Amino acid sequence: MEEEQELQKAGVCFKADNHLPNLVNLNKDPQLSEMLLYILKEGETRVGSLHPDSEHNIQLTGALISVDHCVITNVQGVVTLSPIPDARTFVNGNFLVEAVTLHHRNRVILGGNHYFRFNHPMEVKNGRRASLMPAGGADGLRDFEFAKNELVEAQKQRIEMEVEEARQQAQKEMMEELQMAKELAQQELWAQRRLYKDHIKQLEEQLEDETNKKLLSRRKAADELLVHLPALAQSDDSSIQPHCIKVSSAIDQLAVCVRLLETCAPGTGALKDHLEAEVKKLGGNVAFLLNELSQSTQPP
Repeated sequence: MEEEQELQKAGVCFKADNHLPNLVNLNKDPQLSEMLLYILKEGETRVGSLHPDSEHNIQLTGALISVDHCVITNVQGVVTLSPIPDARTFVNGNFLVEAVTLHHRNRVILGGNHYFRFNHPMEVKNGRRASLMPAGGADGLRDFEFAKNELVEAQKQRIEMEVEEARQQAQKEMMEELQMAKELAQQELWAQRRLYKDHIKQLEEQLEDETNKKLLSRRKAADELLVHLPALAQSDDSSIQPHCIKVSSAIDQLAVCVRLLETCAPGTGALKDHLEAEVKKLGGNVAFLLNELSQSTQPP
């Protein structure tokens, strides 16, 4: 009895229940295909690697078979295959990451080198449509070739999908980096622009202060001249009267230009420059006339 159980773990079955689901092996050698049969009884069927202390119901050899590879559960005719993490398990060419329900003629590949066809007699009896297989499915070689090509095609599609996902991810990361660089450059530009504006404003304020100081100085000088001018004009010396008239006229013109310059509205830079030049010119003229006047009032 114990020897029979050990043989069943290796797929050697002498008495098969035609009503129970099962796994039959597929091999590229027609003489070795469909030679092993694994009955999936009610409850759990644990699959793992072959070793002396193993208690797995199905024991397989090969470097790609994990110690605990997968669990096949049969509950009232519903068969579910649950992969164990890091164990290579495929159904119909697709790599399993979660449990899947098996149906008649599904292809199951364990470890990449153990090929099986899942048979479910009760599904056939109940008229359930079988999973896609080539015509003449009883031919084990054709079933093996179909399962192998299906696996290759599925893995090819998976690799293409992963490459495409990697490309899209790389493109997304590149666009995010470009956006970050753009935002950083924009922030630096705004900071530089604010710095320039602050510097220009500071220069304008300094220029305004210097201009106001010059205007105040010129106005003070003009006021002083106006204070002394009446005394000179009342002098009995007729020779200085023409000089006094010229000086008075020049001072009046200077005062008018100074008042206009003080009332210049913002944004009238050209007019302000013109008035400053005129004030400078009239100031020089007044200084010249005062010099002549002072020379005329000095004793010979």
